[in-house]
Amino acid sequence: MRVKVARCPECGADVQFRSASSVLCVCSYCRSALARTDVDVEKIGKVGLLADVPSLLSLGMRGSAYGGFTIVGRLQLDFGAGTWNEWYLALEGGRWLWLAETQGRYYLTTPVGPVRSAPPLSELHLGHSVHVPGPDGGDLVMYVAEVHQARIVSAEGELPWRVDPNEGLSYADLSGPRRTFGTLDYGTEPAGPPTGYVGREVELAELQLVGGSGPEPERARLPATRAARMECPSCRGALALRAPDSTLRVVCPFCASLVDVSQEPLRALTTLARDRTITPRFALGSQAQLRGTPYRVLGLLRRQIEGSSFFWDEYVLAVGQDGRGGFHYLIESDGHFTLVRPAHLGDVHGSGSTRRYEGHTFHRVEQVRTTVTYLDGEFPWEVEVGEATLVEDFWAPGYLLSLERSLGPHAELVASLGEYLDAHELFAAFSLKESPPRPTYIAPHQPNPYRKGYEHRKHLFWRAIVPLAVLMVVFALRNAIMSTRIRFDLSTAAGAEPAAEHIFLSEPFALGKLSRAAVSFRLSAPTLENSWLDVDAALINDEDGTAYQFGAGVSYYAGVEDGEAWSEGSRSAEVILPSVPAGRYVLRVEPSWPVSRPCSFNSECGPLGSCQDGQCLRSCSASHPSCGPGETCLGDRCVLQALPYTIELYHGATRWRWGLFFGLLMLAAPLVSWLRMHHFEQRRQEDMVG
Repeated sequence: MRVKVARCPECGADVQFRSASSVLCVCSYCRSALARTDVDVEKIGKVGLLADVPSLLSLGMRGSAYGGFTIVGRLQLDFGAGTWNEWYLALEGGRWLWLAETQGRYYLTTPVGPVRSAPPLSELHLGHSVHVPGPDGGDLVMYVAEVHQARIVSAEGELPWRVDPNEGLSYADLSGPRRTFGTLDYGTEPAGPPTGYVGREVELAELQLVGGSGPEPERARLPATRAARMECPSCRGALALRAPDSTLRVVCPFCASLVDVSQEPLRALTTLARDRTITPRFALGSQAQLRGTPYRVLGLLRRQIEGSSFFWDEYVLAVGQDGRGGFHYLIESDGHFTLVRPAHLGDVHGSGSTRRYEGHTFHRVEQVRTTVTYLDGEFPWEVEVGEATLVEDFWAPGYLLSLERSLGPHAELVASLGEYLDAHELFAAFSLKESPPRPTYIAPHQPNPYRKGYEHRKHLFWRAIVPLAVLMVVFALRNAIMSTRIRFDLSTAAGAEPAAEHIFLSEPFALGKLSRAAVSFRLSAPTLENSWLDVDAALINDEDGTAYQFGAGVSYYAGVEDGEAWSEGSRSAEVILPSVPAGRYVLRVEPSWPVSRPCSFNSECGPLGSCQDGQCLRSCSASHPSCGPGETCLGDRCVLQALPYTIELYHGATRWRWGLFFGLLMLAAPLVSWLRMHHFEQRRQEDMVG
């Protein structure tokens, strides 16, 4: 990198321009701001002393990332509640980058030129989508996450444009896809198109920094770590900071003053009212190892929904020992606990009542306005009692996505992702001996405690039912191929009481393709009408005399009552004989049937009949039979006609009923789990509506 050396017209010290893109350089001895001209340098004013903002960076540091660069300048800006650093990184070939440093986080951006698609500053609002040229020539859709004004406080080293001390500028921070970050710099004239800067958040290790050769007078004023112990400006009590490099405000434990510790000298902003009824469940300063991450409790604040008595507590958690790993938040609300971490706004997609983030689909719960009503401990942002926020929550099983819009003078939109915590796991992590409180309602993002059991039982059901169904089909196919069918066509005798002469005894027949199988005995009487038929049967082995005795019966009644047709019973019946061995068999059938039509009342037998002993007695003659349907006149009496019936034997029957029974039995467990899970979801919806 070619270095141009000039002499300061104010104090005569040497001033070096290391980067060809540098326009201005601050003399490290007299603080004069010198603008480079074609011939020499021109003094354009004085730059104030640097604010005491801790940083691990310094001028002269070199990095091997991005083809190699050198830190050649720094700009300090203040937005009214804190100061941050913008480091100027000079690359080879006149190119350059900005590295913003705020609250221990670093954002590396590259200039992309004027963004003509951006609206005027007066029309810009949080969540506004803006098309910004990408650093690789593409087009990025980014969302406005912050709109504010800042003031240039100081500078050192070189800068790529002129700096007027105390000059104000307007800007908007953007959040884009794949964790990209951007800025619209409207400068001092917000009416024109802003200059765009696009990049992403980085870790210092990515930059591969070494060295540092800044002027000694300035470097001595930049300690790597702020003092962990300070003094309250109100009561002179000791303020012991647990995250000194990141804490911006702290509540004095002695006088309850809210102290601004962002820079020296410390300022007491207000005295907070003490609330003795509020005791932190997780003591300030306590530590926990939660899901593999170390946490330390820094502060506690309470938020209340405006217009209601509903509130929740938020604990500020430093990741690691001093907050260098960032900050998460632990929310406690009526027995529910949620671990919240920052989410990237640009990766939140969707509109209306649905959002998508990190593979989850979230559904809107509510939109409420909240106010901070209580503070204790230390905080990494400029918090205050009365701070108002518009919160929009979206839920997915186990997660809560929140979009928070600040309603104060500093307009900001941030996203966060909360994960529901098991209370017992949380209390064990903090070594609390007390029992967790019982929730008073079902939280929108509370995991369904029955879902895991249902999924497990459903999985077991399908693992069992599929082999059972396959096995049943295989046996059915085998039985269909190897089965033996025997059919007998029989009939009752009209007008005769069942007697021994009506017993049927078949000729011997073979049941033999399957060594042992179930036998289906099927009785059917297709012409049966308003009557019944019973049989006592026995399947007798012709070789060893083994008998399988059983009974079967059919009945069918139909009629019209009050103009409506009715029927009951069945004309067929089936009996299963399990595990009958192959062999030669004889079938013995002893039937029973009514001689006359069955009855219960005289009215059922017509005007000329009467009901006696459950049968209709009606006289008739050959010339005037006067018998009803299905009856015949025999011996001057109306009797039932002979009833043909069929008996079928099916050796090798598939017992589908048992398969269905076992299937329903296996279904019972997942069905009960599903009902409990469904009831839990119904209660969730009721609580959300309520």
